[in-house]
Order: sequence, then structure tokens, then C-alpha cells
Amino acid sequence: MGKGGNKILEIVWVDDTLEKGERRYPMRAKTFRSRGKSFIGFVVLMMVVLLFGGRAISAPAATPVKLGVIYPMTGANALGGQEAKRAIELAISKINSQGGIKSLGGAVIKPVFADNEGTPTKSVSEAERLITVEKVNFIIGPYGSAEALPMSEITNKYKVPMINAKAYDNRIHERGLKYVWSTTLRNASVAPTVIDCVDWLVTEGLKANRVSLLTSDTTYAQTLVIEYKKLLAERRYNIVSDISYPEKSTDLIPVMSRVKISNPDLLIQISHFGSGQLAFKARYDLDFFPANFGISTGAVDTRFVKILGPQVTAKAMDNTFGQLEWASDINIPALKTVVAEYQSKYGEPLEVTGAAAYQAVLVMRRVLEKAGSLDPDAIKNAFGQIYIKQGDPDMIVPYKSFKFDERGVNEGMRGVVVQWQDSKLVTVWPEEVASGKLRIPSKSRK
Repeated sequence: MGKGGNKILEIVWVDDTLEKGERRYPMRAKTFRSRGKSFIGFVVLMMVVLLFGGRAISAPAATPVKLGVIYPMTGANALGGQEAKRAIELAISKINSQGGIKSLGGAVIKPVFADNEGTPTKSVSEAERLITVEKVNFIIGPYGSAEALPMSEITNKYKVPMINAKAYDNRIHERGLKYVWSTTLRNASVAPTVIDCVDWLVTEGLKANRVSLLTSDTTYAQTLVIEYKKLLAERRYNIVSDISYPEKSTDLIPVMSRVKISNPDLLIQISHFGSGQLAFKARYDLDFFPANFGISTGAVDTRFVKILGPQVTAKAMDNTFGQLEWASDINIPALKTVVAEYQSKYGEPLEVTGAAAYQAVLVMRRVLEKAGSLDPDAIKNAFGQIYIKQGDPDMIVPYKSFKFDERGVNEGMRGVVVQWQDSKLVTVWPEEVASGKLRIPSKSRK
């Protein structure tokens, strides 16, 4: 009995039906009088109980981060594009399973994939479609420099942050673009790395007095070869031939015959996946095996072993070096985990294009956590503030660090050199990250 003889009804609301992830809005045991205005509270409470069945009201989900991904899913470089797609899906799945972007309330990342067919025109149209129709917050891609140059103009125009994960062209960051960053190497850093390694190989006994240059007609290769010619001349190497060929070639025997006639000690070749395998086959057919320094995926894709077969692999590849931003055998704990997860999920090894794409997602996650916002300027500021160094779980490449300057260039980039040994890629330089010892075949020694 309450004061004045009024009866008191006591309601205690108990909820044991909460599911994981649901948030309870606090409701307390409440005493209501059975008459007057206090009865209204009783009615309201009963309505809530009836409507929701004693369950808590779930908090609204955080707005997802829409990530546009542009790579060639068809065409000559489709294998690289499909590999990047798988790696990005794997990285996103892991991030989302760990709670998403925590500074954005646990927002999950939702990828929207686009096929640029490996062309500049399609890269531009797909970037514009993803931005204006799909309303993406971020873009990662593409594969080559010819695609990246015009595509980055579009993303910058709309102020949609873009990470270039693969293209090396210096010009990407020489146009004053404010919303474009690169997590890959640049031509300005690749050429010195390669020629430094050639110098080192010479000190180790490699004969390299006469050098041939063989390059595809892609924008990437044609801009990079300029750097090589300059450095080789400065360091007094003798360039005995400089030959270019169409990347979409179906047979490189005529081209490789011209290279063979020049009789080089060292062949430096810049190619992508499609023409790279043709070059190995042509050297095998011509019985032409100088020391070979291949640049980009045209020299160092492990799928070549299966595609070309054991005979070509053993004769044409085991005296080949390659320059990469990444290699699967480097001793980085976080990398070993990713390599194992990729192999387990897809039944094939992770290659350089996939690793670069995976790393780009990790950098994006780190930037978004720092920004705490999808505002393009907040993201731009966050890029200038993050610092990822070796030993960090978000670092799976052998760079010294990720630290971006005002141009969007990573100041801590560093490549590695690998060598085909017994049909396997082994990192041999720089020596501090090498997983195996250098081999110089007797026929290539001084």
C-alpha cells in the first residue's frame, strides 16, 4: 500500500535476449501509481514491451566505406587484375571481421570492382562511374602507368582519395594532385636500385661490360628506360642495343634475334606478364642465355614455372634477376601470415600485384582510423600524419616505412632484387633482407 492507501504496481523489465553486438538502451525498474498521470508511464512502458518483445533496440549500423577498385579483369594483364581483386577481398574480409574501421563506429569496407580492360579510356570512364554513380569514398588501382595517369586526374577532380598501388610513372606525382598517393615504387627509385644492384653483381664477379635494353612499348617501360640509359651511361656501361616491341606481341623470336646479334653480357628487360613469358620462350628457342635482369612482372611471376614448363624454366630463367617492391620469401612476420592465408583460400601463391593491392588496403585502413571521417580533406591530412615502419602488422612489404610527403610519395620506399634459383624466386639483395645467397653461373662470370 502506498501513501494515502493507493495501490502501487511495480514493474521490473528484465531482458535476457540480447544478441552479441546489440546495444541496450537503459530501462529501469519503475514504480507506477495506478491512477492519475503516473498511469501514463505504465501504459508507455507496456507498449514498448509489447512492440519489442523484451528485446533491446539495436543501434543503427555505421555507414559503410565504399571502396572502388579498378584493375584489368580482362585483356592482356587480366591475371594481375584478378590477383589484385582476390587480395583486396582477403584484406577487406579480415579487416571487417576484426571490427571494421573503429574510428568510424565499426564501419565495414564494401568493395565495388570495375574492369578497366587495361586501357586509359576505360580507366577514366570507370573511375567517373564509380564516383558519380556508385558514390565510392576511396579508390585503389590501377595496374599500369598509362591507366594511372588519366585516372588520377579524374579522382583528383572529384576529390576522391586514390591509392596508386602498382604504377611507377614519376609524372603521377608531378602534377600537383592533392588527393592521390602511391604505395608502390616510382621510376625515380626503381632505376637507381637496379643499377646499384648491377654494380654489386659486378663486384661479386658478374660480367656486364656489354648491356642490351629490351622494352615493351607501354608508357611505364618507355619512361623507365630513359632512367636506365642515363644511369648506365653515367656508370660507363656499354649499351650495345636498345630495342622496343609491342606489349601485345604474340611472338618475340624476331625481336630477341636482334638482341642476340648484339652479343650482350647482360640483358635488361622491362615488360609485363604477357610479353615476359614470350621473352623467356624466345631465349629458350634461340639458345640465348645471357645474364638477364628483368623489371616488373615480366620476369618474376611464379606462374611462369607452370606456364613455360620445366625445360624452359631450367634453361631460360635460372640466370635471371628481377627487381620488385615485394617478394614472398622476405622475413616479415605479417607477410608470412598473409601469404599462408592467400594460399589457403585460393590454392595458389600470392604474387607481387596481389601483395601490392593488399598493402594498399592496409594503408587505407590506417589512414581512415587516423582521419575518423570520410571527408576528403580529413583523409588528406591523415595521409600526412601516419607512419608505418618495419615490424608493424600493417607492413607486408620490405620498405623502410610508409611516410608520405606533400606530393603523395612514400619517402620510405625500397625495392628488393630476386633471382630464379632451381625454378624458385630467392631474394638476394639488399643483403640485410636476403633469404638466400647469390648465384652467378660460370658462363656469366668475368
